[in-house]
Amino acid sequence: MKTLFISCICLCMSIQVWAQCSEGMSEGDNLISNSDFCKGNQDFESDYQFTRESGGEALLLGGRYATVTNPQYAMGLYPACRDHSSNGGVMLVFNGSESPNENAWSQTVKELKTNTEYVFSFWTAPLLRYSPAELEVYIDEVSVGKGFKLDSSLCEWRKYTVTWNSGNNTQAKLAIRNINMECISAHFALDDISFSACVPSDLKHQLSQAKAGQVFQLKNIYFETAKYVLKPESYTELDVLLEFMWQKPNVEIEIAGHTDNVGSQTNNQILSENRAKAVADYLEEKGIKPYRFTARGYGEDMPVDKNNTEEGRQNNRRVEFKIVKI
Repeated sequence: MKTLFISCICLCMSIQVWAQCSEGMSEGDNLISNSDFCKGNQDFESDYQFTRESGGEALLLGGRYATVTNPQYAMGLYPACRDHSSNGGVMLVFNGSESPNENAWSQTVKELKTNTEYVFSFWTAPLLRYSPAELEVYIDEVSVGKGFKLDSSLCEWRKYTVTWNSGNNTQAKLAIRNINMECISAHFALDDISFSACVPSDLKHQLSQAKAGQVFQLKNIYFETAKYVLKPESYTELDVLLEFMWQKPNVEIEIAGHTDNVGSQTNNQILSENRAKAVADYLEEKGIKPYRFTARGYGEDMPVDKNNTEEGRQNNRRVEFKIVKI
C-alpha cells in the first residue's frame, strides 16, 4: 500500500500579485492554445511526468501532473472541487517537483508584436493544506514578477498576473514553476491561462481589426439595477457598433446578455434576454435590418469571473456581441 509522506508543515499568507494594462489600454485576444485544458494534455509542455493512473493515487509521487475534472480523481487526499470557470471543465493538478528549475507548464507563443506590453495570467488553487506551492512566472528563462505563495484555503481559486514588454522579441516561451523548496510535494491546480497584448481599449479601435468569431464587450452601456431600459449614456458606445455595421454591410452579429448569480436563475435568464434585446432594438430603430443580428440571453451560465466579490459580479453583468459573419 502506497503512503504519502509530507516532509514539513508550512503556514503562509496569500500574496496576490496583480498587474494590468496601462490606462487607456485593455487586454486583446488570448494567445494561449488550450488555455482552459478542455483538450486535455495537448498544446503545452511540462517537465513533470503526465500520469493517467486512476483510483486516487496518480499523484502520490512528486513531479507529476494530471488533467482532471475533480482533483480527487488524481489523489484521494485532495478535496472535491470544480475547475475555475466552467463548473465541470478540466483543470491541471500537480504534485510539485523537488527542483525549482522544472516547468510545471510551458508554451511558446509566436508572432508577437515588438515593443508591446503583454499581460500573462493564470488561476491557481491549493489542494493540500500543509504543502502550499509558491509559483513564479518565467519568460524565456527569466523570472518575471514576484513569487505567489498559495495559502491554506483549499480549492479557492486565485488569479496571478504579470506584465511583460516584448522589446525586440517576436516569440516567447512562457512557463510556470513551483519554487517553494521548503515543503516537498507542493500540491496545486492551474486553470484558465491567458497571454494577451495590451491594445487600445476603445471599441472603435478594436472593431477596426474585427474577425469572424471574435467577441466584443459593450463596456460603456448602462442599465438600472435589475432593469433592461438603456440609459442615454449608453448611446455613444452603441453608435460605435452602429457605425461599424453601416460601414460593413455584410456583417452579422449575435448579441448576448449575461448576469451574475444574484437572484433567481429564472429572473436572471429573463433579464439577460431583455438586455440583449434592448441593444437589438436600438440597432433596428437606427436602420439595421433584423436579419443581421440575433439576441440571446445566457443568464448566469457563462461567468467570466467569480461571483463571490462585487468586482466579480460586476464583470459577469455584461452585454457582448459576437461577429458571426464579416
